[in-house]
Amino acid sequence: MNRNKLRRKSTSAAIYITVTALLIILLTVLGMSVFLKIMHIEVDGALRYTEEEIIAASGISSGSNLLFISTGTVSDRIHTEMPYISEIKISRVLPDLIRIDVKESSAIASVCYSDELLLIDSAGRVLQSVAATDAGAVPYGLIEVIGFSPVGPEIGKVMKAELGDETRLRYLTDVLSAIEGTGIRADVSYIDITSIANITLGYMERFRVVLGSAGEISQKLRRLPGSVERINETVSVEETGIIDLSDTAGKWSFTPD
Repeated sequence: MNRNKLRRKSTSAAIYITVTALLIILLTVLGMSVFLKIMHIEVDGALRYTEEEIIAASGISSGSNLLFISTGTVSDRIHTEMPYISEIKISRVLPDLIRIDVKESSAIASVCYSDELLLIDSAGRVLQSVAATDAGAVPYGLIEVIGFSPVGPEIGKVMKAELGDETRLRYLTDVLSAIEGTGIRADVSYIDITSIANITLGYMERFRVVLGSAGEISQKLRRLPGSVERINETVSVEETGIIDLSDTAGKWSFTPD
């Protein structure tokens, strides 16, 4: 009997301690929430959008509770209204600051869809659409994509491909990322991905560059400026032709027009 009483007392004590601890935590959180009001909102990394526009899109207002802000909801709101923003980080800084760090994308290429031109970044996200006939609305220097048409594109979302065409889209974004990463974006006028086994692009308004398949795209494109320099040593700088970088062993060749 004494043992049973001891067990009951021990169990009661454990429950009491647990409940007391939970109450203390709850009261502490409630007490802190009274004081942790947002007084300052900072935005860093914005170029295309103003700080005021991003704060307005976030839905955060001065006086809101710092603890109860849903960072996921805030990010979704900003992404929905501002497709050029690709990355968002929301940070709470005690006692009264919310910091919004953003990274913006830029349009690198245009893709035809119906009677529109979709402006996309290197990840294939649709940043904007313009009328295909409104040439003046298309920013100068975008790469024309040939041989791919998306399905039901949405502003701010990555393009989708028809069933069975996903590989073409993946290769397209691989090539765009490689172009951006190797710093030759300004010299590329088009990408023809009609055949994923024989991807080609226009370079410096002089050359048709044959990349072959999408394997080792970055390595192939890094060789391209040097290849042009060597071509210019033997032919006129006005000479046009085909640069073939499709050899997987790293060899290249030039065929004048």
